[in-house]
Amino acid sequence: MTSNEFDLKYTENAEDDLKELIDDKSKKTVLKAVVKSLKLMNKNLKHPSLNTHKYDEMEGPNGEDVFESYAQNKYPRRLSNFLALRS
Repeated sequence: MTSNEFDLKYTENAEDDLKELIDDKSKKTVLKAVVKSLKLMNKNLKHPSLNTHKYDEMEGPNGEDVFESYAQNKYPRRLSNFLALRS
């Protein structure tokens, strides 16, 4: 992993959210946006389409920085349950 890459850790809620999106065929477009955003989060948290924010009040289990991003501006589901941790 390069210094610009992040480890994505998924909470149980995130896993449930992903399963819900996968199972609900009417949310195929949202699932595609979430997957794209997760890939971008892994490679470049500063990508302008992510609107990423660092959680100041939260840190990873080993003191890592934690960030949240958004899959779509019009879709209210934050990706905060998908934690991006910088080792």
